Amino acid sequence: MLEKILPLIIIFLTGYLLKKLKVLVPEDSQVIGKLLANLVLPAIVFKALYTAQIDQELIYLPVAGLCVVLSLIVIIIVSLRFFDFERIRKGAIVITFASWEAGSIGYPFMLLTFGDLGLSRIVLFDLAQVIFLFTVIYFIACQFGNSKFSLKEGVLNFLKVPIIWSIILAIILRFFEFNDALLLNYLDILENSFFMLLLVLLSLKFNLQLSSLKLCLLITLAKTFCGIGLGSVAAMMFGFTGVERAAIIVGSSLPPSMLTLIFSEKNNLDTKFVANLLSISLPFSCVFLGVFLQLFL
Repeated sequence: MLEKILPLIIIFLTGYLLKKLKVLVPEDSQVIGKLLANLVLPAIVFKALYTAQIDQELIYLPVAGLCVVLSLIVIIIVSLRFFDFERIRKGAIVITFASWEAGSIGYPFMLLTFGDLGLSRIVLFDLAQVIFLFTVIYFIACQFGNSKFSLKEGVLNFLKVPIIWSIILAIILRFFEFNDALLLNYLDILENSFFMLLLVLLSLKFNLQLSSLKLCLLITLAKTFCGIGLGSVAAMMFGFTGVERAAIIVGSSLPPSMLTLIFSEKNNLDTKFVANLLSISLPFSCVFLGVFLQLFL
């Protein structure tokens, strides 16, 4: 595993060095992010579902994901009763604790470790969380920010996610048993660019601030180990083993979704805190998952 993880760390440090030398600037992350979100990531999700063997019992993977995310919400809401934070910070903590960044962290680690089979499993597990993110998490952000919640807007935002359409298209083509070598070669090229673009993006977004370092570290550790515990229980409840069990545990322990930064900014929550939390939890998760997958999964 080390020979796979070390090149990723070198690419991240290279991107960070290019940022320091001003060859790349933080604004470049917007272009890279659009490429990843709208082209590369949907392509590799499509390929994973298009080529992997998917059995009927795997329908319980998104159910397990829903159980985990609901448990995380209960845990964080109960825990916040013992802390005297401002309302906007409480809202920021809830939406970050109850979401995870599968696309940028979980997908590449499952792909790197288990190949397309592992990626297809975490995509299925993540499906419930994606729906939850654009509905319930978005609603919570509106409530804490005293903004008006629009179910129509939440559904429209969900339907604009390219990954959702890549999942639908993959299922349709599998149903009609469509197979094309040219399409697979095209997807292979996009897949090969994924890790480099992703790590350069993370290096450009990395911006550690000391103002709330202790709280961010505490939340990162609590979220990670609560996720591992809940994921292990969910895998045991639904009888999953092997790659499916790994997908549930990895997915449950991921850092907050980067979309929470947008939700926070839009609803006037503590956006500075969310940005700081992401700057700590994203690199931490990359290192932690590399070690955790090697030692335990």
